[in-house]
Amino acid sequence: MIVKNVPYYIQVADTLRNELKSGTYTAYSEFPDIMTLAERFGVSIDVIRQSRKILCSEGLIKTVKGKGTYVMDLTPQNHGYTLHLNTFHSPFHSTPILRAVQDLALENNLTFSVHFTDAFDLERERNIIEKTIDNNCRLMVSSPSLTYKNEDNSSLYKKVVNQGIPLILIDRYVKDTGADLIYFDNETTAYNMIKDLGNCDPQSMFILISQGYRVSDERAKGLLAGQKEFFPSMPVRNIYNTSSKWFEKKDIVAETMYYIKKNKIMPEVLITVSEQIAFEIFNSLRKEKLHRSLKKIISIADSYYGDSEFNAVHLGYYRMFDELANVLNSVISMRLNNEQNSSPIIKPLACRPLTGTQAEKHFYQHFNLGE
Repeated sequence: MIVKNVPYYIQVADTLRNELKSGTYTAYSEFPDIMTLAERFGVSIDVIRQSRKILCSEGLIKTVKGKGTYVMDLTPQNHGYTLHLNTFHSPFHSTPILRAVQDLALENNLTFSVHFTDAFDLERERNIIEKTIDNNCRLMVSSPSLTYKNEDNSSLYKKVVNQGIPLILIDRYVKDTGADLIYFDNETTAYNMIKDLGNCDPQSMFILISQGYRVSDERAKGLLAGQKEFFPSMPVRNIYNTSSKWFEKKDIVAETMYYIKKNKIMPEVLITVSEQIAFEIFNSLRKEKLHRSLKKIISIADSYYGDSEFNAVHLGYYRMFDELANVLNSVISMRLNNEQNSSPIIKPLACRPLTGTQAEKHFYQHFNLGE
């Protein structure tokens, strides 16, 4: 309870400090946001900002720009060898990975260290890895950054491997590093999206692809291979290759809407590389009352996304990070037990097709989205 005569921010900081030190929050979990805390304590957001600043300075929490604020690990460290995790994923995706790596670190009496990188910032990733190499690193798990120009830190990752440090790259792959790889097979997944359509009228399909970025290139390659094999009679106009890149979502949606209206295409089946792009196109069609012909929308998906009307027709091929964490657990165990292979361990993961209802059930169950 907040009382008078003591600065509010000090009272809030004291309460949260006690909770953090008593284990109320799990290490590396996302810390409550400013609005949630302001509502809880009945104070202004400025008070909460001051309190969080104190907690950050004491090393109890850490704020990562663009991602959120995380609880730091306060358990005594053994100051021996360290298991490092570098990830750019949001808490929704990183939570099962964090749990898997942290549990194995504890089981093997290793210090656990996590660094939040950026999906596109090579310099930030480079600085973190260079520090990690010289910090008693026993094993490193990393999600590689990749710039908009398809540049990566492959040479640095190769250096890690050449120093004898076991390296496991997850989600994305970087070629010719000699590291173990656990990644989502975008090309095969996109191919299966077409293959699984069965007896579908090629005249009623519309495939949207985006190229120029490694991730979207892989997906486009799979979609085009599937179309060529299973629907070779599909009209060329029903395959639209946007000039915008995969991450330029607003431009892609605008281009696609112009193309669909100009060519008077009314697809029954829309297939694209991202559920976010799929939803934005569906929403744009809905605003102009052009969505009623759509019977199915198919995309590669990361999380339960969109509204009920969209999810009623959406079939997502989901990148399941809980499944990735299970495979990661197995590979880390092998490397920590010195089960060395003459070649890297390569684990491509298939994406799981789920309807909107199935996806909602899965993510609410595994990630407690309803709490």
